[in-house]
This record gives sequence, C-alpha cells and structure tokens, in this order.
Amino acid sequence: MLLYFYLIALDCGMKKRLVEMVVDDTDYEKAYKSSLINCIQNCIQDANCKAAHYSNGFCFIIYMDVPRLIPYPGSSYFDKVCNFTYRKYDIIYK
Repeated sequence: MLLYFYLIALDCGMKKRLVEMVVDDTDYEKAYKSSLINCIQNCIQDANCKAAHYSNGFCFIIYMDVPRLIPYPGSSYFDKVCNFTYRKYDIIYK
C-alpha cells in the first residue's frame, strides 16, 4: 500500500481591521518591542499565530481564535488570513 502526502502551500498575510483595537491583557501569548513590519512578519511565520496587534512600538501575538477586543486609539489590529480570495478593496500585508 502506498501512502501519498500532499503539502498545501499556505499563502498567508495579515488583514488590517478598520477599527483601532487591542487585545485584553490575558489573551495574547507574546509581547515584545518591534517595528510594525517585523510584527507582521513574525505572525505570518508563526504557525500558531491567529492575529497580532501593534501599539506604541510593541507587538502582541495572539494565538486565540476569538480574543476579547478593546477599542484603543492609535493601535493597529491584524487578522492572519491564509489562502484568501482577494477582493479589490481588501488590503493584505505580506
């Protein structure tokens, strides 16, 4: 019997939410000082990352599927999306 394994190439990116949000303090896994670009790249490369938010020079990596979100002016919240069908008005950071 032969077994075949197929690898699906996941084309992942980060989709920015239009509302400025942060995650409750108990719902993120990692926090560190970073640039926005490094924050996005680290989440894309982390297989467990579901989302990230960036605020005041700090990156917060979220592993939860549904974290508690809090409005916070000046922050950026990104959802990780993989194998996404793009629409003309979607902005995806890779």
